[in-house]
Amino acid sequence: MNRGVIFLFCVMLTAAFVRAAIAGTLSDEQRKQTLSEAQADYDKGVSLKRDQGDAAKKSFESAAQRFQLLVDDGVVNGPVLFDLGTAYMQAGDLGKAILNYKRAERLMGSDEHLHTNLEYARSQCRTQVQASAEGAIGGVLRRWHERFSLWTRLVVFGGAYLCFWGALMVRMKRRGRVLGFVLAVALPVWIVSGASAAVDVFGLMPNRNGVVVADNVVVRKGNGEGFDAQFNEPLHEGVEFKTIEVRGDWANIELPDGKTGWLQTSAVEFVDPQAVRS
Repeated sequence: MNRGVIFLFCVMLTAAFVRAAIAGTLSDEQRKQTLSEAQADYDKGVSLKRDQGDAAKKSFESAAQRFQLLVDDGVVNGPVLFDLGTAYMQAGDLGKAILNYKRAERLMGSDEHLHTNLEYARSQCRTQVQASAEGAIGGVLRRWHERFSLWTRLVVFGGAYLCFWGALMVRMKRRGRVLGFVLAVALPVWIVSGASAAVDVFGLMPNRNGVVVADNVVVRKGNGEGFDAQFNEPLHEGVEFKTIEVRGDWANIELPDGKTGWLQTSAVEFVDPQAVRS
């Protein structure tokens, strides 16, 4: 049993490091230059923000375009996605800001700066959707899963495994409340962190979340313009949802409050497009 768990841990750890990378077209020097220009555009926007709002916005938009170029070229890591989200936020593109913060969250886990920015961006949404009681519980579990990076969850998994079996071996020779407490804590932590890591490594539960990136989006009762509006008011950029299915140019979504409907895919972006399209 011990060997089986160690083998599983090694497989999960190896898979996390050998995920296929997207081959880019930019050279290393071009990437460095693009990153430098993006950071310079962002810093320029910050310096202009107080007195020259329009010029600042253009600088932030230019920074976002350059960061986006890096991401599209395969430079997909937490800090770049975070910077991309912040550039979009400063440029006034709330939907894409939240989208890229959520993408960064999958890689950066419990970074407090990221979560502060994400929560602030969410507070700026014109459409506020309150989660249902059932959705709130699921949301807590989901946020726990997303808040910690895969690497952190793998380390916790390995640490809890060693603590559990170490404490069990010692307890076979002598009794003690402390050892019993260690066993009681280590076992659920081992199981939960292992299951959470396995979900990502083996793609057991694809990330089907998405974000509305357009304004005044009409949610309809079916997948076509001929269907009536599902809600009295349209959705605004920044609204998050879970994808139920995609049919052509239409997506059937579920909002945090449990309400469902159809909207055009041109008005949304998915946190993990491959998981939705597959």
